Amino acid sequence: TDPQPVTETYFPDNGVPTWQSVTPSSLGWNESAIPELDNFLNTTNSRAFIVLKDGKIVIERYMGKQFDNITNFGQNSNWYWASAGKTLTAAMVGIA
Repeated sequence: TDPQPVTETYFPDNGVPTWQSVTPSSLGWNESAIPELDNFLNTTNSRAFIVLKDGKIVIERYMGKQFDNITNFGQNSNWYWASAGKTLTAAMVGIA
């Protein structure tokens, strides 16, 4: 199906402990493909993966593996992005 039009973009205020979320099924996404995505993430040494739609979390995964000095990498783990931050910076400059 065609992507749904953008609704009001959401971004939580500082100090809000949880972000709003939306389910893949409510967006009309193919949920039967999600296990294949999970398998791909687990076999490619991914640490974390998130999909946002209009600022709301649709898919959020943490592989829970041990990486470097972090045991059971998860939602509250810190991780150094290195050059990945350049992509985020470029996107923010483009939006601005």
